[in-house]
Amino acid sequence: MRVSVSPQLIDTHNSRRSSFRRREAGRPWNPPSVIPTNLPALAVTAMARSYDFFMYYFTLVITPMNLVCGVFFPVEQLPAAFQAIAAFLPLTHAVAIARPFLLGHIPSDIVFHVLVLLAYAAAGFYAATILFRKRLLK
Repeated sequence: MRVSVSPQLIDTHNSRRSSFRRREAGRPWNPPSVIPTNLPALAVTAMARSYDFFMYYFTLVITPMNLVCGVFFPVEQLPAAFQAIAAFLPLTHAVAIARPFLLGHIPSDIVFHVLVLLAYAAAGFYAATILFRKRLLK
């Protein structure tokens, strides 16, 4: 049995992929927002005893962080207590960087937000290193 692939199909696939790369290359907020939010998750991975542990992490940490940090609606519309909590979460700072870029503006206080994200990245990396080392030496 022989399968043939049309050259048009290959060209369409390649042009889609290259246009995706062109669009993504102009988005500078991808690395600053992904790295700091994933490094603390490595620390959670080091503590996980089973797959079920991740359900607690997503239910108790990730979902509320998405709801409070301004991903779906502005933080300014939240009650004062939730605004105070959101100010300490890394996703709030990633959204504060990404949203103005999406609208074609330069974010205000970009240096502060990047420094907070770098602090979360460093803390997450340090915690993950210690926890993984402890777990691997058992």
